Amino acid sequence: MVAISENARKDASYPLNFVSIVHHGLPMIFFRQIVKEPENFVIWLGRFVPEKGAHLAIKAAREAGVPLVLAGIIDKHIMESVNYFEERIKPYIDGEQIQYIGPVNTKQKINLLSRARGFFNPIQWEEPFGMVMIEAMAVGCPVISFARGAAPEIIAQGESGFLVNTLAEMIACVPQLIALDRTAVRDHALQHFSVRAMEQAYASVYRKVIASAKVKAIRVTSNLPHYQPVHISTSPGHSK
Repeated sequence: MVAISENARKDASYPLNFVSIVHHGLPMIFFRQIVKEPENFVIWLGRFVPEKGAHLAIKAAREAGVPLVLAGIIDKHIMESVNYFEERIKPYIDGEQIQYIGPVNTKQKINLLSRARGFFNPIQWEEPFGMVMIEAMAVGCPVISFARGAAPEIIAQGESGFLVNTLAEMIACVPQLIALDRTAVRDHALQHFSVRAMEQAYASVYRKVIASAKVKAIRVTSNLPHYQPVHISTSPGHSK
């Protein structure tokens, strides 16, 4: 088995035979910054469920005095999602400091993340990976995330974003976003979370597994008992 993160490997419910960890990768030819300078807003993007922490992103943005754009899906078939949005998100949407623009496709997502000062990821669960974090970094947008799940494996502290443990720490990191080099943010994603990086990691896994299988085959063959061949003649009276 190959895990998508060390966190996912540790959280496996069954004693699986993990040979390695390979993080997800993105096609960097598509995920690239489309503006030279970011604008003065932060973004939250995801599904509107409590564990994704959109309500905390709103609180952080309000206390930091920075505009927040919310983008994502309200699952109309899940009452928890509907109630969460109606009760904990909608009352704070004012169209100015807190905006909700609805679901976005890949092109719109790249545009938003490229323009945003930073991405808020106040997750409330042990998320096994988190694709949106590498999507943000791929276009140069730094991430401020709670240090839960796989986030510590994804974010380079002080280089591609900030790992925090509390909402107060998240708020305190907002002014520091401007100091991060967005080219360095993208370079981190390019090195660790590109399709090429994922491809090379899987090739390494395949070589490891093949080499291990060959060693096992040699061991099995060498342990087989050796017998002298028995020749049988079909001619009457000449059997051996």
